[in-house]
Amino acid sequence: MSSLHILNTANSEPWQSCQTLCQAGDAIVFYADGVALTLQEERLRDLIDKGVKCYALQDDCLARGLSPKPDLLELIDYDIWVSLSTQYKNSPNWS
Repeated sequence: MSSLHILNTANSEPWQSCQTLCQAGDAIVFYADGVALTLQEERLRDLIDKGVKCYALQDDCLARGLSPKPDLLELIDYDIWVSLSTQYKNSPNWS
């Protein structure tokens, strides 16, 4: 069963738990302070290699002056986030 993990914090404990539980076919949406984690390129590459899709809320990245690499994740808006939420059975929230 695929999950859309929602990560809104840059704290290491929720981030590590999320990475551990992510499986192939899952996805992660980074938003709010969680977008700071999109700069951890090695960890994102590990997730991608595992078959996890990564997304970040574009407005939150812009508000924090962050420019994540487009080859690691897709920047999305709220409409796309809503669409993604309908494509996954579960949406655990990591905060």
